[in-house]
Amino acid sequence: MTQRVFSSDLKKFALEHSIPQPGAVTRNGAPLAKNSASFSTALKNQEQLLFEKLLLFDTVQLSVAGPNVIAPLLYERMGGRTFEELLEQDAIMFVICEPEPMITHKDGRVGALFMGRIDQGGPIDIERRIDDGLLVGNPSGVNTAGRRSLKNKLMRQHSILDARLGEEAWTSVIKAAAEGSLVDLGVEQKSNFIGTPVHECMKLSEACGSLLAYQHILANNLSCFDDVSVFDLFARGLSDLENSILPIKQFGTIAKFEKFPNLRDLYDEIDAPFRVPRSFECRTMHAISEPGFRHSRQNPRSTSFASMLTPSQNAVGYLSPIPLSY
Repeated sequence: MTQRVFSSDLKKFALEHSIPQPGAVTRNGAPLAKNSASFSTALKNQEQLLFEKLLLFDTVQLSVAGPNVIAPLLYERMGGRTFEELLEQDAIMFVICEPEPMITHKDGRVGALFMGRIDQGGPIDIERRIDDGLLVGNPSGVNTAGRRSLKNKLMRQHSILDARLGEEAWTSVIKAAAEGSLVDLGVEQKSNFIGTPVHECMKLSEACGSLLAYQHILANNLSCFDDVSVFDLFARGLSDLENSILPIKQFGTIAKFEKFPNLRDLYDEIDAPFRVPRSFECRTMHAISEPGFRHSRQNPRSTSFASMLTPSQNAVGYLSPIPLSY
């Protein structure tokens, strides 16, 4: 069975390390601050996380919004050939998570809560998102033919968040807030947030985004790994399960690996580390796995660490989500 994982880590990284253009009203798709003091360290951490996910899962679905500036960054960091082969093997995919939760405000107070996106209007244009991302990211060493080939592969690996997931997002989150279900996330218990100071409403907006990600994971049979925003809701799901407060329609699973190797540490010990998951075969990983792992000879990318484990061995922080009912 194919193991697929959703990740918003690189999207958050891009937002935190971007340089908005003068007059811009969003950081989505802005050039990355590659010369900042914190950029290199933060990027290395993201590369370690992605490396780990590529070893554990067959497919890593990366969340993006606005022009995809993550793709050209990965192209440069991994090397063009490695990145394109990971695209060809369905090891890396992108999902455009828009529209997003937004807030209008005046004099520091909330005027309206809505779902929206900032672009040229009309249906989301995946091709333009890719073109604009390549223009902003401007990966070096790519000629016209190479850019066309890369674009075609990226087109095949992009999808759009189901619009139906966002239609009830604010309603669901406000209902949960009114019931006091989001107090642990820092959201005040009340049902009307219009007129609330903007800074107090930001946690509610974050909870709305987390709910969208959670619903997307659930609807597409994805897994989640170390995504704090989704784990907040997962923790709530576990609490509801234990206390029988909310109806649970199906059950997820979470367990721990025993003696599982620290895959992030391997990143610094391997030359061209992203070539490992690109050509991954079970026998390749034999030297770093602990006794007790099941091995089978399959084609590259036809299996992952997750599918090699016995039932008693599961990843720390790896979950198949429990549905939430608001």
